[in-house]
Amino acid sequence: MKAPKGVAIDLASAIVTFTSAGARQLGRENDLATLKAGMLADFIVLN
Repeated sequence: MKAPKGVAIDLASAIVTFTSAGARQLGRENDLATLKAGMLADFIVLN
């Protein structure tokens, strides 16, 4: 799936959108969204 022509975000914004911003929306910023000991994590690999 491609973004519509002329619509895009940079990599750093994409990472924030899919990590800390999502956890904040779920009210889970205390246990999700950062890579630290004791935090829950899922990984995505983009190529």
